[in-house]
Amino acid sequence: MKAVVLNKFGGPDVLKVTDIPEPTPSDDEIKVKVIYAGLNWAEILSRKGFYSWAPKLPYTLGMEGVGEVVECGKNISEVGVGDKVMIVGQYGSYAQYITIHKDIIVKKPEYLSLKEGAAFTSNFITAWVGLNEMARVRPGEIGLVHAAAGGVGTAVLQLGKAMGLKMYGTASPQKQEIVEGLGATYLSYDGFHVELNGVRPDVILESIGGDVFKRSFEVLNPMGRIVLVGALSLKKPPFWNPFAWIKLYRDLPRVDIRNVLRRSRAFMGLHVGYLLADTEKLRIKYNEMLEVCVEHNLRPIVRDEAIFPMSKISDAHIYFEGRKSIGKVLIDPWS
Repeated sequence: MKAVVLNKFGGPDVLKVTDIPEPTPSDDEIKVKVIYAGLNWAEILSRKGFYSWAPKLPYTLGMEGVGEVVECGKNISEVGVGDKVMIVGQYGSYAQYITIHKDIIVKKPEYLSLKEGAAFTSNFITAWVGLNEMARVRPGEIGLVHAAAGGVGTAVLQLGKAMGLKMYGTASPQKQEIVEGLGATYLSYDGFHVELNGVRPDVILESIGGDVFKRSFEVLNPMGRIVLVGALSLKKPPFWNPFAWIKLYRDLPRVDIRNVLRRSRAFMGLHVGYLLADTEKLRIKYNEMLEVCVEHNLRPIVRDEAIFPMSKISDAHIYFEGRKSIGKVLIDPWS
């Protein structure tokens, strides 16, 4: 079968489609034909060797997607051949086939298309856990999300509105219409702290790092919560440049505990991947999130121009890393 196996770290040019054996499911696994794979920022970091949750080289990239069950192990009763399932895990979805353990089998909701199913799981569960479990939001509160036109950002805006929040979102100017179309107030990256005009968010989902994080903490309301879900602005410096490493260190999101205490503000971090260690608890949270999504018909955004054949995997990474995407970027393993 065709797959994208990461053999070495580097730029998009290190990504090559290669032939590897098809996986065989164990008694506790299903074999899935991948229809679409979702692209995540974690895979950009993994490609660069800058992601602590990634497995050791070599391995097949890809943390999510959607597909059709083609074979079941003898201990599988949750699904059958022909069922559509969503793929979630540490690696493996940049391929034509993948095996999935029964503990992390997730059926595709009927109301979602296949494209939407490939874009749903990681972004919406990140948004849900960040808002509902970490920040414990309440109706009437004010929410702010950075990178609001991306996969996680658009999920946060939709769930925030459904949960009764007044939502604000930062994005590049060409994506203003997307933010406003989801019922939020648009803000710029450079000027959001001024454009808020005295409004102090009760909860901020932060994914940029650097100066954006610092200004976010400054505008946070007393008793407010900032939940770190990424750091898109951070770039791995060359090993030979110590000054670049110093800058990276300074840009890492952090707070002075004295400011946390004096201002009565909370700083939290979220990495859904590590929550997979407790699949039973995470499944409960997923089902709670899905109930809200179905009730309010919340869907991920997937545009046709953001669907790349796997043969163009390097182009997909360049497109995504260049922050050109709106919503989710998908990969078609069969073209």
